Amino acid sequence: MRKIISCLLAILLLTSCAVTAFASTTDNSSTVHYGIINSPEWSQMTRIERVAACQLPAEELHNLVTDELVQVVLDYPFFVDARAFNTNREGFLRVLAESTALQELLNREDNVDSLISRYATTDVETVAATLSEDNDFSELWKLEILLAQPEFSNLMDEQQVVKVFEIAEEKNIEIEFGEAKLVEAHPNSALIRLESIYGNRLEILGESIGGSRINIAQIDGIETNFSGECPTLIVHNMDQPGHVSEVTSMLAHKCVNIATMQLYRATKGGSAVMVVECDQEIPKEGIEWLKNVEGILKVTYFAGV
Repeated sequence: MRKIISCLLAILLLTSCAVTAFASTTDNSSTVHYGIINSPEWSQMTRIERVAACQLPAEELHNLVTDELVQVVLDYPFFVDARAFNTNREGFLRVLAESTALQELLNREDNVDSLISRYATTDVETVAATLSEDNDFSELWKLEILLAQPEFSNLMDEQQVVKVFEIAEEKNIEIEFGEAKLVEAHPNSALIRLESIYGNRLEILGESIGGSRINIAQIDGIETNFSGECPTLIVHNMDQPGHVSEVTSMLAHKCVNIATMQLYRATKGGSAVMVVECDQEIPKEGIEWLKNVEGILKVTYFAGV
């Protein structure tokens, strides 16, 4: 059950990212640890040289308390590069590979506590009030990206998960819990209904099947069977010829290998669902292309947990 809640947590945070990605702050605290960016030499450096110049000595990082280390990670000048990739996951991994501060944060036992604490004290209204065309990368967005990654979300205990949900509610993300009698469902099941501010809806029935594993048993009322651990593409379409080939052709064009593919339909000629688990993350432009194909009703992409 905790694994299911972790998946929901990641979905909530990444949904929130879509809302706050264009907010910004005007904080200049990055100059404390990354003063090199304001030096005359900065403009003469290559990107490789700039990245190298932004790595703090291991001893200095080790001596920082975790709250201070979180600030160093948030101030990292190349964190903005996370937005240059097709998915948040891919962007995070790029920043992780280049930032020794983020690598140090992963090794701290209290990293999740510090991230949640910082997330709780970040004021949404203040962030929104500092919107700027020149500075559109908010601390709030960075925190949401970090907390949604399995390196952090999988470490959360029940109290931390509850705390994040409380913070989400403070940010006007409405969450309701209740009990329901699910006919013929696994004993350890959770029915999750999501609705975005844009009116998009998704209903997921998840099962905790033991061994820290989950199974997604239904998508929008249609029976499925996948784990959610791999990058997964969920396509709702009309039950018509050609849609499977459109999806597989797009994936081949983007050099994405299919791990498993499952087809489901409610009735012949009615609505159908494709669930495609992949070995690589799917580029955003491929997903957007699918959304505009005639007969495709809805496209949902989950980068995996």
